[in-house]
Amino acid sequence: MKISKPELRSAKIQGLMLIGVLLGAMVLAVASLCVRELFFEKYVREKFPEITEKVTKRAQFLVETNPANNPNPLESTEEEWLYAAWIQDEQLDPQGSLAQQLFELAPEHMLDRCCRTLVVGNVEQRQRALQLLSFAPPQDHIDEIRRLATYAREKSSRRDEAALVTAADGLLARLPQGKNP
Repeated sequence: MKISKPELRSAKIQGLMLIGVLLGAMVLAVASLCVRELFFEKYVREKFPEITEKVTKRAQFLVETNPANNPNPLESTEEEWLYAAWIQDEQLDPQGSLAQQLFELAPEHMLDRCCRTLVVGNVEQRQRALQLLSFAPPQDHIDEIRRLATYAREKSSRRDEAALVTAADGLLARLPQGKNP
């Protein structure tokens, strides 16, 4: 069957081609959603640099000293390295003093980093990001903390990650509630 140029330009053939393109696009979209965990999400992960000895020593020093009495306060260039160290090492800061210093120095940057980790981090990284959010001062950024914790809870419940759902629920329960009108 040979289709001539006038037939190809007809409304009927043009409509069929448009429908074919739209159906093909929908099939590709559904297929990518169905196999996203197999192919895409395991390769799109947040990667942190190795923790150097210098960063570890600096983090330990900041954990052990009181921020008010610290002769060497936290510098803005250190925040990314210390965030990476905090996310990777669970034993680094159990009481949260380093986390509080990070939020005092650059609260918007820390909230942005927590958001990025909650979106593309693995389960352990997202767990640590929720723990880091629990040390954020809620009086200053309560809406952003609530938004991130709610996002983490919804994402974790869709993936059946009970530990993260529990952690997000705990963080949401500790946040002060807004005023009722």
